[in-house]
Amino acid sequence: GLVDKSVLPKDVNNATLPNNFRRRPNDCDQRPRVPTMNTPATATPADTHLDHPTDIRRIGDFYRSVGISSEEQIALNLPNGAQPGDLTRRAVQDKIAMLRIPFAEIPPLQHDWRDFIYTDGSVLPKDQPTDGPGIGAAIHIPATPLTGREQVTIPVECSTPDRNVDTINRAELAAISVAMDTVALHMPINDTLHIATDSLGCIRQVFKANTRPQDMLEHRHFALIKHIASSIAAHAGIVHLWKVKSHIGIVGNEEADKAAGSVAKGEKTPFKTHQFARPSNNRGNIAWPYTEVMEASASGEEPQTRLVPLANMSETLANVAMGTGELGSSNQESIYFKSWMAMCPDMNHEHSHKFINNTTLAPRTKRLIHQARWGHLLTQKMLSRWDKSGKTSSLCLLCGREDGGHHAISGCKALSQTVTLRHNDAGAAIV
Repeated sequence: GLVDKSVLPKDVNNATLPNNFRRRPNDCDQRPRVPTMNTPATATPADTHLDHPTDIRRIGDFYRSVGISSEEQIALNLPNGAQPGDLTRRAVQDKIAMLRIPFAEIPPLQHDWRDFIYTDGSVLPKDQPTDGPGIGAAIHIPATPLTGREQVTIPVECSTPDRNVDTINRAELAAISVAMDTVALHMPINDTLHIATDSLGCIRQVFKANTRPQDMLEHRHFALIKHIASSIAAHAGIVHLWKVKSHIGIVGNEEADKAAGSVAKGEKTPFKTHQFARPSNNRGNIAWPYTEVMEASASGEEPQTRLVPLANMSETLANVAMGTGELGSSNQESIYFKSWMAMCPDMNHEHSHKFINNTTLAPRTKRLIHQARWGHLLTQKMLSRWDKSGKTSSLCLLCGREDGGHHAISGCKALSQTVTLRHNDAGAAIV
């Protein structure tokens, strides 16, 4: 073995085994204290000032373990018959690193970033005025001087008549689809293809279309996803879909994002725009919930009713549930609920609820306000109701009067000074 166990305490023998060895946590924070060449061979770890007992090595075996050649031993003037305690692993590694610095070379990258095709999509908010379609995509192929390929940027116009389908997901998928369709014009047909996108969702959707296509039949963009999966399968070479971070300065991604944003805004670009009209999914052959939408006619006629498929069933269901059953099984006959509903028409909701978004109030304070509003404030009166044994009193522990929400907030005489300070602070905040 590499460890001279004769100089180790018995209680650390197990810790020196490869499967059990763990360094002390403070070794990461302290510089190692390297022993000198004059340290005797029989020295203990405490005498040599080692940062760990296992740093004592048999140098002959140690050279081979770190890959030091005989020529490097001569250049470093390292002894051949050294005894344990002469050097530590870190000391030898530091010396060998200094020797190899003049001959060091920058390791080659596993992939050249210029071999990637960068794709991106852009969708503007629906309430943002624009002269463009509101959705756009683009691909960017960097120039490669070695092969003579020129830089190519292809803006993609991928809007559809149905604005509910024009999502960022469609824009990202359209860019990947165009990259697969046009790659033959700019790269060898049997070459390994690297496509970089900042949408991890698109990568997972393409993967799921290959592994579990039966679960994707109702996806809003399944036809588009299936086309991408088929294009990848038909490619003669290997296709890699890479996830890259967005808006961190990656040149190809930034160029594609800029071109996609220009298409969405309707701005002119120096590049020829690619018209992408492939539908996202044809749901005409499956049962799907629709909703009625009133659309005004351009000729001034009466508005017409049009059936539009639900874009997001979960969101639609949540909106219906909030309008019909948001109160659930709550007691709507309580005095708190009736008083609150009676005050709603005359209440200034903006200022009454402004404390919810106040960043200076502690969460505990906001929780107490909500509890007081709805009669959930933890008082002696409530505790006595919960206690079925009847041993808990409903009287205030401070003044002896009947406790309750109103009493705790402003009725207890023992808290009169606190009430005054609270009102003064509230008045100062309002003024």
